[in-house]
Amino acid sequence: MAVDLLAELDRRISLAKHEELPAILGALVESEARVRLRLVEVELELRTSAAREATRPLPPRPAAQAPVPPVAAQEDRIVRDRERQSITGVCRSRWWALERAGLAPGRVMLIPGSNRVGWRLSDLVEWVNSRQRHG
Repeated sequence: MAVDLLAELDRRISLAKHEELPAILGALVESEARVRLRLVEVELELRTSAAREATRPLPPRPAAQAPVPPVAAQEDRIVRDRERQSITGVCRSRWWALERAGLAPGRVMLIPGSNRVGWRLSDLVEWVNSRQRHG
């Protein structure tokens, strides 16, 4: 769009007489102001939607679901993200936000210096059961 606008401006200036240049420049300034205003509006919309998403409460777990049985110490293991999602019912991006806010169990790095992470099954089960107890 901006490239088309500049090409059109160049064409008009090359064809214009000297007395038409102020009108052409005025139209260009007006177009630039409209574009800048729209950019500010879009930025405000993005910030508002991001803030709304960050403060959105988690949906309640279904009441009919039975509590997850506790994990015996010898059965405790590290689970990866797909299994964590099925246990908690929380998507990856929402879980990341909950971790950063200190509202969910933190991840465990599986290989130092890598992106491979997991979660302790016992921590996840405890977190799910505490959410069911507290609403």
